[in-house]
Amino acid sequence: MRALALTAALSKFGKEGRLLVVDSFELGEVKTKKLVEALGTLQAKNKTLVVDSQANEKLRLSIRNCKEHQFLPPEGLNVYDLLRHDMLILSKDAAKALEARCLKQSASRSSARANGNESA
Repeated sequence: MRALALTAALSKFGKEGRLLVVDSFELGEVKTKKLVEALGTLQAKNKTLVVDSQANEKLRLSIRNCKEHQFLPPEGLNVYDLLRHDMLILSKDAAKALEARCLKQSASRSSARANGNESA
């Protein structure tokens, strides 16, 4: 049920124009000011959730001082965090990881239904 809610929330963000997928979100150095400038360039000035690989240390460390913005790895994304933000920025790698996560959960639900187990 959580996977369906996440898929629905991601779809809603896309339909409303609040979802932005970027090739990558690389910062040259760990600086909150540089991050805020980059978000301004992307027209993401309000509460923004940035989803990228946990390995993107510069992004993760730069965003931690922002009250309005949050960083999450794709495996940590959930509906609650989506609903608390106005904008969602995904790197292409994060988008692929989320797609795989949603497809995997969808496949396991279908398999469970085929085996007669409705609780999956």
